Amino acid sequence: MMSGAMYGTPYTACAQPAVAGGHQFVHTAVPGPGGYQMVAAPGTLPAACVTSQGALHVQPLPLGSVATWQQPPAVATQTFVAPHVPAPRPVIISAASEAAHAAATTSASASDTAFVESKISQPGVLVFFSKTYCPFVIKAKEILANLRPRPVMDVIELDVLGQPRHGPMQQALRAKTGSSTVPQAFVNGTYIGGCQELSSLHSAGQLMAKLQQLGCRFS
Repeated sequence: MMSGAMYGTPYTACAQPAVAGGHQFVHTAVPGPGGYQMVAAPGTLPAACVTSQGALHVQPLPLGSVATWQQPPAVATQTFVAPHVPAPRPVIISAASEAAHAAATTSASASDTAFVESKISQPGVLVFFSKTYCPFVIKAKEILANLRPRPVMDVIELDVLGQPRHGPMQQALRAKTGSSTVPQAFVNGTYIGGCQELSSLHSAGQLMAKLQQLGCRFS
């Protein structure tokens, strides 16, 4: 006789295994819709102990008959282990290496050179070769925008024109100045410099005088 069980917790009967049909079996109580119900461990069981998923359903059969417990068929499983793929390592290219590689593999066409020359030769204009995303360009633009009076400028945004990094037009600039980086500033064909030169002249209080000396017009 089973005793001492709390509802909702399965437990095995403490009594010695009973014998039915020459085979031993033990009963286990599990919660069901109507309270605890009996299930049995592997072995030959009384035919009245017939189970289904979720609860035990008792189906009386003729006295003395038995039902044999069957082990559920094993389900073959396969565990897939994804191969370890190392994270890609970033490739760091220095600005100088990138510029040198571009100089060796990219050349300016005749039209690229003519375009650059036509811009540089504008009289009295501060010609400023630029790329919209470059932080050095942005810094140089801020310096020039704060000048009073403001210089008359022609800003050429190379990326807006579809030029790649250190592209053909920058190679045309490199042929004139020795550098393909931006910004590059010119007045009446004379190269003033890039961000570093403009910043140094501004810090020394000489930028305005330099532009006036080169014949830049102001607005």
